[in-house]
Amino acid sequence: MAGFADYVACPRCGRPYPERAFANSRMSSFMTPLHICPACGDLEAWRDHAGWPPVPPREWPVDPDELGREYALMIRASRSGQMQEMRVEELEDE
Repeated sequence: MAGFADYVACPRCGRPYPERAFANSRMSSFMTPLHICPACGDLEAWRDHAGWPPVPPREWPVDPDELGREYALMIRASRSGQMQEMRVEELEDE
């Protein structure tokens, strides 16, 4: 069982996650990996798929309202089956 010391704070969202369960940020380089939580890894992948630019590390941690907006748009797009056909602007207008 993981103890508290086995958790680290995600630099992108600020939430704790198990130290060994990380994703590599799109903002990583070969020489400087940036580890983020799996949920933020999913959001970065979705942003890339939707055509949004990545949130640069200098803007981390991401505002909780923006994280909620990202999740809501990702869920709406995946439920509608329109991940490839719709852009974020179209989802926001619904």
